[in-house]
Amino acid sequence: MTSNTGRVAGRWAACAVLALGGVLGAAGQAGAAPAPAAATVNSFSFTSDADNPVGNGRTATLTEPEYEFLSSISDPSDYWLTVYHPDELYSVQFAPPRGEVLRKGTYKNAVRATWREGRQPGIDIAGERGCQEKFGSFTVHSIKVNADGRVTAIDVSFVQHCWTKDGPLFKGRLTYTE
Repeated sequence: MTSNTGRVAGRWAACAVLALGGVLGAAGQAGAAPAPAAATVNSFSFTSDADNPVGNGRTATLTEPEYEFLSSISDPSDYWLTVYHPDELYSVQFAPPRGEVLRKGTYKNAVRATWREGRQPGIDIAGERGCQEKFGSFTVHSIKVNADGRVTAIDVSFVQHCWTKDGPLFKGRLTYTE
């Protein structure tokens, strides 16, 4: 897992310029070392239609350590994450309706996050290319927020269409733990 506290600002600035990466004993034995917790692997997986400008018909699963996962705005009222590699970059944004915080659940009828109005949630996933108008939905399967209100873990699946509600599809899942 990548610790983002000290590196996010520098990496995010670089990404913005790019315009948008013991010994185990048997169970029950006295003195046996406890089994280590399973490591969480940050991942961004997706598939897309051939004419979708974000994915260009590609199917992929991007994981650490090859890709860096940089949480830039990890506030539950507007969640941003950058998936960075020197040759590839994705910006991911999920937002609840304005005035609310992101919670576990399904958010339907999402529009481009910066354009959301009223009760509309927001979605905005872009790569080297993107699309101006975005429509879709996303489901927050789990989310953890610390005492300061910062998102420290999220698991979300998404569907995003370009240009129209039935336009070229980009769908997938993001799992991230600080």
